[in-house]
Amino acid sequence: METGADVPIPGCPTGAGLAILLAGISNDRVPDAGVLDRIVGYERLAAWAAAGQARALAELTRRRTATDPNELPYAVEEGRICQSRARILSEATSRLSADDAAYVEDQLLEAAETLSPARLKVKVAALADSLDPVRSRTATPTPRKAGR
Repeated sequence: METGADVPIPGCPTGAGLAILLAGISNDRVPDAGVLDRIVGYERLAAWAAAGQARALAELTRRRTATDPNELPYAVEEGRICQSRARILSEATSRLSADDAAYVEDQLLEAAETLSPARLKVKVAALADSLDPVRSRTATPTPRKAGR
């Protein structure tokens, strides 16, 4: 029975087959060089997935603008930030009115493209709290981690 330690990850084409191969092998069952190959394999998969997502976004933009040229700004906005940053914006503004949530997003969307998720979370929370001072006074403070 093959353990997966001798399966040639570098020679495997990027795609679903590589994902299955990587998922089927436990890191603790391969030598150091194999773990390095797995790291590179996952990086290849991430790039493959990002390229697929970019192609899908381009198709969405093409479809939206083909029927209404005024849709271009909205289609472009849908792809400016990653899912984790979009989730941070969404969760932090969920308690706000639609107008206040839109204001926060307008103010921080450009920064969201470059800030780390942790820094974005701090900025979004501060702005949202400034718009909803009653909520910020009644919110339970988050304990700080030691050493920070």
